[in-house]
Amino acid sequence: MNRVKNDISRAIHNLPSFYTLRLFGVAHYTEGNRFFNRLLNEPTFTINEDREYDYFNLEDLPTVIDLILDNKIQHKAINCVYEQKYKLSQLAKLFCDIKMLDYKKVQVLETSNKNYTGSNDRLKSYNMPLLGLELAMLRF
Repeated sequence: MNRVKNDISRAIHNLPSFYTLRLFGVAHYTEGNRFFNRLLNEPTFTINEDREYDYFNLEDLPTVIDLILDNKIQHKAINCVYEQKYKLSQLAKLFCDIKMLDYKKVQVLETSNKNYTGSNDRLKSYNMPLLGLELAMLRF
C-alpha cells in the first residue's frame, strides 16, 4: 500500500492544485477499533514491535487543509506530524495517564528501529495553532 501512495504522490507532484498531505496515523475517538480505542477498551494490550509512530489529531487536519484552500501553501507535500516523536509504548503510557488507565495492562514484546514517522519541518514553518495529540487522547 505504501508503494501505491508513493506512486500517487509522485504522479501529482508536478500538477498544479494537487498537494500531498501525509498522515502516518490518525488519533480521533471515531477511529473504530484502532490503537487508542483498543487501549481504552481491552483488558490487555500488546505492542508487538515498539517503534516511533506519528499520530496526528484528526481535528488538526482542517487547519492544514485551509493552507491549501486559502492559497497559502508553499510546499507540494507536507507531513501531518508533530515535532515531538513518541514510541508506541510512550503513546500508550501517555494515553493511560490521561485516561487514568492502568499501564500495567500494556505488554511490549519487541523493540524495532523501523519507525513510522516524518519530518515536521514544513508543517512547523507555517506556525499554525494546532490542537495537538494530547487533546485528541483526552477526547476518547
